[in-house]
Amino acid sequence: MDAKKVATVVGALMLLVLSVDFSQRLLVGVEIEHKSSEQQGDAQAPNVQATLLSVEEMKTLLAWSDIEPTPQEIAQQKAKEQQAQQAATPPPPPPPAPKVDVHAQVQQAIVGDDSKRLLGDNLITLRGVFFDREHFAVMEVENILSKSKQYYRAKLNETVDGHLLVDIGKNFVSIQNGDQHIRLQMFEGTL
Repeated sequence: MDAKKVATVVGALMLLVLSVDFSQRLLVGVEIEHKSSEQQGDAQAPNVQATLLSVEEMKTLLAWSDIEPTPQEIAQQKAKEQQAQQAATPPPPPPPAPKVDVHAQVQQAIVGDDSKRLLGDNLITLRGVFFDREHFAVMEVENILSKSKQYYRAKLNETVDGHLLVDIGKNFVSIQNGDQHIRLQMFEGTL
């Protein structure tokens, strides 16, 4: 054989080896699963699952050749990586709900209503003053946190939610708890 034929054969063999090498490098991480024909009953095509390569892995694989990924391919790969990362990252917890000051809300709601007073967590409301051989008052005590209500029928010198009823008029009552004196009035003026 002359040198020209030898060079052609060697070149063809090198081209074949390089093409096989190149295809093997591109299929790095590919898993081929064969299902045995005994389990399936007949031969099937293998199940090929490609592994997603990062931009850095792609650059490393192609570094030996003059083939470079296009900017569009790099952008698509980065977008896929970001989506995969976002899917793996749980969303942040929602911000806590703003704390509502129930006491301030109730206090503002009863401004100008002399029949109601907020004492601690309890809203005391004068519901009526009545006479049946003697005066008595009907009062509602509502816990503003639990929204539970209790109703009291009280005569002079009886207690309502720890407050002593010290005076009853036609349209008002006065209650006392220690040094604290409170007047609850149904409406302005007298009948």
